[in-house]
Amino acid sequence: METINTTEIVSKDLIQLGYKVATNKKNTLDLPQFHSKGVGNSVPDLFFWNSTFEKEIFDSKFLPNQHKEIRAGFIELKTGDHIGELIDGVLQISRYYGYYITNKAIFSIYDKQIHNVDVFLLGTTWSRTGMLYKGDEVYEPKPIAYMSDRHNFMVPPYTHMLHSLLRKFKKMERFHIRNTKIYIPANKLNVDLGVVISKIPMDDNTKISDEYYAWMGNSYLPIFTKANGSSECIETKVRILFKTEKAIYIETKYQKQNWLPKSQIKLAKDINDIKIGEWTTIKVPVWLYFKKIDMFGII
Repeated sequence: METINTTEIVSKDLIQLGYKVATNKKNTLDLPQFHSKGVGNSVPDLFFWNSTFEKEIFDSKFLPNQHKEIRAGFIELKTGDHIGELIDGVLQISRYYGYYITNKAIFSIYDKQIHNVDVFLLGTTWSRTGMLYKGDEVYEPKPIAYMSDRHNFMVPPYTHMLHSLLRKFKKMERFHIRNTKIYIPANKLNVDLGVVISKIPMDDNTKISDEYYAWMGNSYLPIFTKANGSSECIETKVRILFKTEKAIYIETKYQKQNWLPKSQIKLAKDINDIKIGEWTTIKVPVWLYFKKIDMFGII
């Protein structure tokens, strides 16, 4: 069960992050409606897409690579108030995923079939706070092995459990498809299944962002368009090891080192006032930050 308030909150967030959004039925939000065949009356609540990639999203012959950004996806929404509805959501989005990758379900918008999406996600009203279940607010978030150090985030226990359950259902769905020898089209082999949450950072001094991330197994991808983030900067601390007329050689908190051009960054204070080996705050353009994400980690 999902309320109009949840749909409105998540839709507005996604639009703010640069996506177009459509719902599964007529709405009072002035959003378009997408249509479906093959899944009965139960369909995902939202379809969201980056208009930059519309040509390939609606192209039956396009073969997408492993996704490095979220171009398009479907979201099943729940209020997040009850653990039972969230388990129902896990079952629903897993079923939609299985139907889609085997072409049992056909989705369309503006009379055009949606051929290529990257993800099927479960989200709630609480996603923007870093959790799926409102009961998680009373528990301390924990780091995730092999993930938190790399991406600087922690997850509350029930949200972690729901993500693990969703991944289990994905494996079961793929196992069933293989055993029944159902064909998966080449353009749907890389479609993934996960949850949509904001970030609870390991660093207590980092603010919780209202931007969304798709957490899919060992993948943790930001949900915003390049157009949305192109003029924005991310603030982070680095240690300046060397400096030249046009660049600085820096070390991050992950002990990764590299050159950054002075023309692409903003320093908290004048470069001449910064001593070699001193930690200082810099602002890095979003596009450059995520290009060097292994060095910085996701903030």
